[in-house]
Amino acid sequence: MGPRAIGPALACLALALRLLHSFRVPLPSNDGAGYLWMAGRLAEGDLAAGLGHAFHPGWPLLLAPGLAAGLDPFTAARLAGAATGALWVLLLWQLCRPRGLVPALAVATCAALSFDGVRLVAEAYSESPTLVLTAVALLLLKRGRVAWAGAVLGVGYWFRPEVLALLPLLWIPTATPRRRLAGAGLAVAGVATLALARLALCGRLEASPKLDVVLSHGPFGAAAAGERLALLGRNLLHLPYEGVQALDVVGLPFAVAGLVLLLRDRRRVGLLTLAALALGWAAMVATEVKPRFFLTQAPVLLPLAAAALARGGRAALVLFALGPLLAVARLDHDYRDPPRADRTAERALGAWLGERLAPADDLVTDLPRVAYYAGREPPPPRRWTEPLLRARIDGERPRFVVLGVRREGRAELAASLAAYRPLPAVLATLAEGGATGVERLGLYERTR
Repeated sequence: MGPRAIGPALACLALALRLLHSFRVPLPSNDGAGYLWMAGRLAEGDLAAGLGHAFHPGWPLLLAPGLAAGLDPFTAARLAGAATGALWVLLLWQLCRPRGLVPALAVATCAALSFDGVRLVAEAYSESPTLVLTAVALLLLKRGRVAWAGAVLGVGYWFRPEVLALLPLLWIPTATPRRRLAGAGLAVAGVATLALARLALCGRLEASPKLDVVLSHGPFGAAAAGERLALLGRNLLHLPYEGVQALDVVGLPFAVAGLVLLLRDRRRVGLLTLAALALGWAAMVATEVKPRFFLTQAPVLLPLAAAALARGGRAALVLFALGPLLAVARLDHDYRDPPRADRTAERALGAWLGERLAPADDLVTDLPRVAYYAGREPPPPRRWTEPLLRARIDGERPRFVVLGVRREGRAELAASLAAYRPLPAVLATLAEGGATGVERLGLYERTR
């Protein structure tokens, strides 16, 4: 195999793994249910509903044509996620190739086999296309096309807001001040366009309604100052651990080594790179620290790892190879025991509700997949505390309430639903039909 065939071969490997894994997983993630619901509304031409949900609409917009052509939404997400995941690996190969054939091969192989990178496809998350856009922006920056890179970041904001953390990289030394400002202006234009689209279609001037949701999960969602400080400390401590998990153990340490080398050899570029990474880390500390959030920094981190490998010699390559081997072992376990195979009752119950809910009937649930399969808008992924759910139930007086009964405060809430009766027979029937995870669910119908 010649050097030119390596990148496409790795992309094909990435595509095959992502498709194989994703079609083993029966349900999307909770957030994925929200994205699929948005895509469905956009495919039907309901732009106000599609853009009015908490998530950014780039990924649903990408999926909508497939849905309009008749594809099942989850199938469309699997196919598009696998394709963009494969394209990301090919672009990473191009980013790392100047560091040498062997380092580029090692890093691109790690990305193709990445445990979280493969798993994201079955989650129906928006990270895979975001990785593509971020990698394209970095390739444009390497070629001095700063204005175009800014435009791509502006498009990327429609997929995930954290792409704006890369704005410091527009100030690379080879660009003129005019091009830097043009790039920053085009990136900001992407933000403004989304805000104006929401104003025109939804009546709300919001650049990111997701912000309120994600803040509810982090330190700023806590009421007491002491709890906020504790959550900030916890997030800071989790940063290195989750970062190591995201890049299959070896990616982050080698990337840090590459960053140190960059700071030594090209101080200004190194400082700009550190600023871009630090902005992303600060956003995680203020909200949530998860491996997939670190993975969106992979287009910056993994080329740094390739630079470290280029200087590290054979011993470094042997050590780095442990990462892909560990990823393969974790993927093998995932393939044999697919995620969410024990929760198909959420889909079955959603379908049962969808057959019985009239257009005027309301449904309140803290389970996004149940709402999605019932044909209703999934609740945004905020922290659904017992008081928040109670306020929704009291205010909307829905026909049905569905709760994840094992979650904190749900038993007390269920016991207080005086106007509702539980329907355990329905859940038992679902279990008899083969649905899994029925014991996690509580179904209640209003009686008065």
